[in-house]
Amino acid sequence: MELRSVLSKKKQFERNRIDRIENRITARTTVTFPDASDMLEANRLQSETLLYPMDALVLAAAEAVDATLVSFDSELLDHGAKQPADVV
Repeated sequence: MELRSVLSKKKQFERNRIDRIENRITARTTVTFPDASDMLEANRLQSETLLYPMDALVLAAAEAVDATLVSFDSELLDHGAKQPADVV
């Protein structure tokens, strides 16, 4: 959802291009879903850092599965996410 929002609103990409990008990414990644422990960790992290709730949840979920979180978001990058260029 975040990817679609950024590509459509910020980058002004057309829907067709967004769909192609999303399909390429999902074909090469494992999608995980937050569970209750991720929610608790996100709450703790948000309390300490005052990150946006969704950012805290994304960070907590990535940490829980020992995944590399890739983002352009400066706040996520400040808290451990990697730039796309760093992992390509």
